This record gives sequence, structure tokens and C-alpha cells, in this order.
Amino acid sequence: MTFGWLRQLASRSNDAKDGATFSPSLIRTLLSKGPLERTIPLARQDGVPLSLKLHPADSDSPQTGKAMMDAKSIVWREFIWSRDAQFDQCRWHSVRWRFYENGLICFDAQMSNAGAHANLGDMQGHRIELRDKKGFLVGVWAAGFYVHRGLPAMGFQANIVDDHIPLKLHFSEIDKEQSGFWFRK
Repeated sequence: MTFGWLRQLASRSNDAKDGATFSPSLIRTLLSKGPLERTIPLARQDGVPLSLKLHPADSDSPQTGKAMMDAKSIVWREFIWSRDAQFDQCRWHSVRWRFYENGLICFDAQMSNAGAHANLGDMQGHRIELRDKKGFLVGVWAAGFYVHRGLPAMGFQANIVDDHIPLKLHFSEIDKEQSGFWFRK
């Protein structure tokens, strides 16, 4: 799929009449996820950057199941935010967190950015505060991605294996509903 802005950029790079030149490295930069300081890799968090704008919401579609990994049945718990959320130009179409009892954590978000400002996009993401049925905070995880403006809803995925002892100890007691935060920077 070729986007209109990409066609324009490619045609301008070959057009010497207007004096504009676009190097291959500039095009790669524009197509990349953006500068590293604008991403938050999926990880357990011990603090939240003060510059993030957080918008809270509870999960609405919890699920539990089993998967086969290395010939063993592994239980997973999934928390979904299926309702659209929009703050300024940033939009989250859905967010999904899946935690496995062996420490595997998977994140999936459908996000878009309708920005019309000078920036090329925004860093958007989600943060989950995983709690057990008694309210004990098992851990906080977050993932963020640079979302280019003007693109339709796209999927952003990440996964890690976290050997977090409270997650393994309290896995069977994880509450059905969880709190999460959409965020942008």
C-alpha cells in the first residue's frame, strides 16, 4: 500500500526544478518509528515520566485461556480495552494486554493519529496496572510507539518475557478487570 504523502515525497525527491532534495536517509527517518526518545519499549515500569498525558479507563473484555508452549499447557489472562478513545489528534481503536503464567507478556494496540500540525506524529501508548483480587499491585507495564500523523489505524505489537516474581506468585489471583491508561506525549 502506498500512501499519498509518500508518493509526493518520492516525486519531489526526483524533481530538481524546485530545488528540493530528499535524501534516502530522510525518507528512511520519516518512515521509521521516530526518534528513540519518542518510544517506550514494553517493560515493567517503576515510574511514569511526568511529561506523559494519562487518560484512565478500566478494561471491558477480560478473557482467560490456555496455549501450548513447548508441549506444556500455559494459562493466559487477557485484558482488552475495545472502546475507542480519542484525545486531541491521537486515537486508540483498541488495546490488548495478554499475560501468561510463564512470564510472557504480549501487547497489541490499534492506533491512529489525525494530526494536522507541523509534527510528524506523536508518541502514543498504554499503561496497565495489574492487580490481584485483593487490590495488591502486582506490577505496572507500559508500551508506547511513535504514530505518524495522517495514517489510518495501524497495529502496534510488542512482547517480553518478564521474570517478575509477584506476577508468577499472584497469577492465579489476578482480578478480572484491570485499570489502564492511554497516554501520549
